[in-house]
Amino acid sequence: MECSPISERIILAHFKTKIHNLTIIQRYAPTETTDKDMKEKFYKQLHESITAVQKRDVMVVVGDMNAKIG
Repeated sequence: MECSPISERIILAHFKTKIHNLTIIQRYAPTETTDKDMKEKFYKQLHESITAVQKRDVMVVVGDMNAKIG
């Protein structure tokens, strides 16, 4: 297993199983009232995280797409 924090809102966890590799991306999106630049940065990081996952891995993206942290 490997855990990779991408930012305070995105983390990746990689698991090896007997059948396949599993990647879970946990994310908490900024709210609508958040600064536009911060939202764009979040979605860019999320896109980069998703495209970096191996094509043969099973990927699960979970979390709140309009969360408030704190």
